[in-house]
Amino acid sequence: MDFVVALEPFLIRESVEDFSFLSKQTKLWKIHGSLGWHFDKDTEKILRVSPDDDDILIYPSTLKYKDSKKQPYESLMDRLSNFLKQDDAILITCGYSWGDEHINSRIISALKTNTTSHIIGLIFDKYDKIDEKSNVSRVGLDNPKVSIYASSNAVIGCSYGKWALKTLPRC
Repeated sequence: MDFVVALEPFLIRESVEDFSFLSKQTKLWKIHGSLGWHFDKDTEKILRVSPDDDDILIYPSTLKYKDSKKQPYESLMDRLSNFLKQDDAILITCGYSWGDEHINSRIISALKTNTTSHIIGLIFDKYDKIDEKSNVSRVGLDNPKVSIYASSNAVIGCSYGKWALKTLPRC
């Protein structure tokens, strides 16, 4: 998200809607919100201020899907979908467990409209190892445009497999 630098930085809507806006920069989507995002009713802008209890966040609850349909999240999801519909787009996910079906469906739907985009999912599975039956593995097994990489296994080209380094790197 791009915010105008000011005493109270605010969201630049053009950065959400226009892919040519700051075209030579890497785009970062933080779909579940951010501490310090607030909606100012007077200016009708999303501001970035000091974090507090009024932050615009999506918490794990039964309201998560409904909350994700609000602004700025709906705009972020639209932009992400439109980005993935471009030729040769690459999305790298890190810290995303692929456990949110409403987000997964938007991503997979966008991939189906394009033959050249790809997603690389980097999964931290130190405490919860993924296997061939894991939800995150299913995403990769069902779509050749999604590659999932974990600490000792991966899903590439709809195939699940284990992998290991031949030798540990020297430090």
